[in-house]
Amino acid sequence: KEPILKKEDENADSLTDPNDETCEYQNVKIAPEDNDGEVLPKDDSERVGLTQASITIIKMIIGVGITNIPQIFNTLGIIGGTILMIVNFIFHYNTVRFLMLCKKITQRYSYSLYSKMTMGVFGTVLIKFAIALLCFCTCGVYLKLFGNVIYLLLGVFITQGNGFLSSKNFYTILIFFIIAPLMYAKDLSALKRFTIVGIIGLVV
Repeated sequence: KEPILKKEDENADSLTDPNDETCEYQNVKIAPEDNDGEVLPKDDSERVGLTQASITIIKMIIGVGITNIPQIFNTLGIIGGTILMIVNFIFHYNTVRFLMLCKKITQRYSYSLYSKMTMGVFGTVLIKFAIALLCFCTCGVYLKLFGNVIYLLLGVFITQGNGFLSSKNFYTILIFFIIAPLMYAKDLSALKRFTIVGIIGLVV
């Protein structure tokens, strides 16, 4: 069998084969705790198309950035904001570059597996904690953002009072209880069709 990964083939970076004969990590066993959702390559039926991938990338780029980038420059000024954006870009660029190198070397996708290979059990625990903390903080930020947006939108149509039911915190809590049931859904693929709605909302 001809190995999929060839060092002289620049296009091989996009190919993944955990059983590749040239991969020194092909005998690494994957335990249940190593699965963070990206251990094995997805088959064709699970892969999103070019349009869906493009929409997702656009949402990631202009989503929260619409609100936080102006706030960064408003707080730090032109010079400070520019320096922070450059530093942020360097960190993001190198993070993606290192992850692609890890994928090329190990022929695996998993953060947990990378950590286990380099730091053992401590690495597994550390990355699980980091992922959980990131998700928790991200959810907190988004809930606060959604609550503020709903508060501002309703303020256009109705007169806000002074009580708790008219506060931003009330709308944040309300949004939480509306989306909380989604935590128990085994598959959120049905929500993909609403992605275009998010793009239209950002444009508006």
